[in-house]
Amino acid sequence: MKTGLANIVSKSNLSQELKEITDYEIGKLSKCESNSIFDSSEISNCPRKLLYKSVLESKDDLTIDKFNNKFAIKKWAELLRYYVVGTNIPLSDCNYNIVGNADIVLKINYSKIILKIQSVNDEDFNHILIKGAFKRHVLELMVNEWLAEIKDGLIIYENRNDFRFEVFQVYMFAEALESIKNKCRGLVDCKIKGVFPSRPYKENNAKECDICNYKTDCWSE
Repeated sequence: MKTGLANIVSKSNLSQELKEITDYEIGKLSKCESNSIFDSSEISNCPRKLLYKSVLESKDDLTIDKFNNKFAIKKWAELLRYYVVGTNIPLSDCNYNIVGNADIVLKINYSKIILKIQSVNDEDFNHILIKGAFKRHVLELMVNEWLAEIKDGLIIYENRNDFRFEVFQVYMFAEALESIKNKCRGLVDCKIKGVFPSRPYKENNAKECDICNYKTDCWSE
């Protein structure tokens, strides 16, 4: 299925005056609710997938993982109730069209900490024990720390089968955060112009492509 986006127009072929108009509109429209909204939980995904999700009807369903996460968040909020100052707090930044969510916010000794609670299966938990936290979860928490203006965060991985858990501390990393901001601004730019970013893979048999709901749409363009 085609997306119905406008024909591709290379910015390099535009006159200087039209470039200025285009840049102005990008800056203005990127703050509008009608444009792409990028969720911090998906920020590590392929940029084309992020953009497809914003122009096509979402193909994601409520999964057992999301249900388990909600249960785990509630449990940890109760365990840490004397330090909890908020749960499931929505976060956003209109300049980069990023939204996020703070699962739990604690206040300990006048300092605030964001907790990301992640319920995982045995296979993922064993992976974590050997290799550490998943990159996508680290980036998600880092973005949420920035959105909430809180400098410290913890990822708590809980094995949903035996309730063992591992904790990882995550600090904001300026270079990674700047890369994410640039990615989001670039995607807003693409959507306003009616174009897609280049594919990050040369062939459609990459692992990320194989599990992507938009693979057919992407490679038929």
